[in-house]
Amino acid sequence: MKYEQAKQTPIRKTRANRLTLVKTTGEVPDEANYGKVCSIVGNKVIVETTDKKEYECVLTGTVISDNSNLANIIAAGDNVWFLLEENSLGSIVKVENRETFFSRKDPSNTNKEQILAANIDNVVIFFAADEPLFNPKLVDRFLIAATLGEVKPILCVNKIDLIEDDSYIYDYLEIYKNNGIEVFTISVLENKGIELIKKCLVGAENLITGPSGAGKSSFLNLILGYEAQMVREISYRTNKGMHTTSFSRRYVLDNQTAIIDTPGLREFGLWDMQKEDFRLFFPDFIKYLNKCRFPSCTHTHEPDCAVKEAVESNEVDYERYESYISLLED
Repeated sequence: MKYEQAKQTPIRKTRANRLTLVKTTGEVPDEANYGKVCSIVGNKVIVETTDKKEYECVLTGTVISDNSNLANIIAAGDNVWFLLEENSLGSIVKVENRETFFSRKDPSNTNKEQILAANIDNVVIFFAADEPLFNPKLVDRFLIAATLGEVKPILCVNKIDLIEDDSYIYDYLEIYKNNGIEVFTISVLENKGIELIKKCLVGAENLITGPSGAGKSSFLNLILGYEAQMVREISYRTNKGMHTTSFSRRYVLDNQTAIIDTPGLREFGLWDMQKEDFRLFFPDFIKYLNKCRFPSCTHTHEPDCAVKEAVESNEVDYERYESYISLLED
């Protein structure tokens, strides 16, 4: 168990300074309501019940949860129980165990795991072909995180209107396709490829995430049919995106389909990964692993390494190998 100081909010200062006691077991009161977390803003948690009503809740008092060792006790997509008080403010009393999740190292405390979304079927890894530049090394980190959280990854590359038909990016995307990753190339600006990826999301709980400036908010506005998020320009001084979404939010497309949108990510450290395991997350390496001289080969300095030989003979893409090396050096 641990105590976590609740963050202060300007609306209810009298509630803000209470401590939350987290315990792993306990009974849920009979009068508690069940719902799903739609958004978290500071100390406020918006929960939607099965009858589609939304309630503002807070984490105060005692909460039953297995998440006490995480950076965040609660995340968008969590299933929770809460008690309604006379002022219609809810107090969350239990966070149910997560079936799936998508997480990273907490940027503010790398000794903690930060859950970005819970109980999702798909994670749409949303990147731009340009402005900002496509970053395969970062894509690989997202793909590994999806596997660790038992979530299906879908790679979506926006702004294909900014690249030529013979761009190296298409060659690189073929590598992902050959490794079994579902890949979509779209242009939100020209409304190309939108319906194809939209069909892929139907009937599922989806997370959409990626670096700032990739056009995620514009994409979401397009498939929702209304302006759910503001849109900002790229910072041409840094060629990086600026945050448009400031907090995670779950949007419902229909009775069976939802999308959780997260703020653009500028840092993505993988949580609880051993360096010797990274090689297992590169499917294009797998058939060479048993051909190395040493069973514990790291594919870096060892002689008679089949993976390095495959790179030299262009059987394994050099940038894929560089991505693997960058993970080892992180």
